[in-house]
Amino acid sequence: MIIRKITAEELDAFERVQAVCFTFPMKEEKREEPPKLPENGDYWGSFTDEGVFQGGMIANHYLCRVGGAQHKMAGIGGVTTLPEFRRGGAIRAIFREMFQDLKSKGFVLSGLYPFSHAFYRKFGYEISYTIDYYRLPVSELLGYPQPKSAYMAVASERLDQVRAIYEAFCQERSLTLARPRDEDWKQVWSGDPYKERKYRYILYNDQDQPCAYVCFFVNWKEWEKEPRTLDVRELCFIDKPSLYLALGFLSRFHPHYNNVNLLLPSDVYFTALHKNPYEVDPNPGHNYMMRILDVPAFLDKLDCPEGAGCVTLELRDDFLPENAGMYTIRWDGGKLCSQRGGQDPDIRLDQTSLTQLAMGFMPIDRLRFRQDVELIRNKSQIDALFPQRALFVGDRY
Repeated sequence: MIIRKITAEELDAFERVQAVCFTFPMKEEKREEPPKLPENGDYWGSFTDEGVFQGGMIANHYLCRVGGAQHKMAGIGGVTTLPEFRRGGAIRAIFREMFQDLKSKGFVLSGLYPFSHAFYRKFGYEISYTIDYYRLPVSELLGYPQPKSAYMAVASERLDQVRAIYEAFCQERSLTLARPRDEDWKQVWSGDPYKERKYRYILYNDQDQPCAYVCFFVNWKEWEKEPRTLDVRELCFIDKPSLYLALGFLSRFHPHYNNVNLLLPSDVYFTALHKNPYEVDPNPGHNYMMRILDVPAFLDKLDCPEGAGCVTLELRDDFLPENAGMYTIRWDGGKLCSQRGGQDPDIRLDQTSLTQLAMGFMPIDRLRFRQDVELIRNKSQIDALFPQRALFVGDRY
């Protein structure tokens, strides 16, 4: 078996594998130019010794915020193996080779949307974010305040204002991905609403300041079915008043739409905030997983807690054993130092558990009930070092 990055000339072969595994037809179009590999990611493939393409995956390159730090993150997608080559270890071999390549380039984290949690746990991934959807009648939003004005954008209009709102939104939320390039906004802020039925609005407060934006789409195949639903793809805001202005704006689509599906960050627990909780149907999605690729590099950039303290942890990582071992993290006077080694750990845990703890997804009070976690002492300082965080993941890859 041969594992390597695929070339531009092999992109068509990769697309054919995707077409078989994901059962979608290939586009019948003539290329004016030869295919090009993306600048912000790598395509990996597994080949037989005779050169037959077995399967592959894509490692998209991002910057991911965790607390006050940004880490290079590989977003994994397009994981496929042709049926005739499955259960032969192709994906496992790609992950091993790819992880080492990513680490050599400074990547610290990796994330993905799993088809199976059990499958990706074999490679060290674990649930690190719950995608919080809330479904309710649009009429329930009628009591919220209204923005002073709103603007429906066509194509990439006013992207500078949208980017500023998103950056302010991300300052308070971990797992958000940086979007420095215009092409990073193609999923959210592009296209023709008159043709694609994808709508984007910028909202302005009483000071005429752009304070929130909302993107939603219409599933036309289900349009004739009742109830008609407004699906919010992304809703970002600069502060609490702006959130309520966005909710009030969505009420204007009543009665054209019956229901709305809201996608909100983890710190907006909408069921408890709304005046009629019985009308809110929460629908959490446990379909985002992460892993730490380079544990020493990640621990070096932890936010420094207040005061002074020390935590020693003993880590296990079966897929990347170079991460395993003892780590001691000390802090005092606003400075934090992490180093390998130590004795008498305060906690023993697997890398998958450390990922949940370190991303801010599972505080130690909950994490301690995992079977692979042994909390020995020092719970208060572990909690100070790894606090629960407000989280949001809006990018799809």
